[in-house]
Amino acid sequence: MISRSANQNLPIKNEDRPVGAQTQQTQSSARLRAAPVRRVNELGRAPHKNRTAYLFLAPYLVIFTLFLLLPAIAGFAISFTDWRILGDPAWVGLKNFDSMFHDNMFWQAFRNTLSFTGLTVPVLVAGGLGLAVLLNANLRGRTIARTVIFIPYAIMVIVVGVLWRWIYDQNFGLLNYYLGSIFPALHNMPWLTSVQNALPAVALTTIWWQICRKSRKSCMKRRA
Repeated sequence: MISRSANQNLPIKNEDRPVGAQTQQTQSSARLRAAPVRRVNELGRAPHKNRTAYLFLAPYLVIFTLFLLLPAIAGFAISFTDWRILGDPAWVGLKNFDSMFHDNMFWQAFRNTLSFTGLTVPVLVAGGLGLAVLLNANLRGRTIARTVIFIPYAIMVIVVGVLWRWIYDQNFGLLNYYLGSIFPALHNMPWLTSVQNALPAVALTTIWWQICRKSRKSCMKRRA
């Protein structure tokens, strides 16, 4: 018993180990020796990859800084001054903000913005998600439906404005033409010049133009 326990406590030599154990030990030792080399190589390639990424991002960053970031900062600074473009700006502090919050036009515009958001955002979110589910379904004619739905996304905003201004025209617009043939009371309806109709008309145009964009983003998320 003493000799057996003593033999168990003795270290096992490599030649006494099985061939499989020796192979695993050799592979693990090789991996341990190669790990620092791989880390050094990865650290050496990391700055090069970062430089390449920054080069691709540089045009966007320059345009974003010149035309978005700097004008936003300048506009925020100018809001604390009284400046008529000509002449030197005069510091007025929070006087401009105080005048804005006491202006009825500001609160009217704020209410219009909330109404516009309430009319468009729920429809865009629910409609975009519904279109994404429908376009990802295995239905007949799915490719044609995708093409038709994504066409507004490729149209410039100026073209969208001109197109829908013609559709909403009070005298010869398509909307009044077809609605007037069904409902004579709606003939010559002032869609864009009426206080009650202008906001819903603009909201409908926005939904038509942007819902395909929301459905496209939902499709990409579902695929990812």
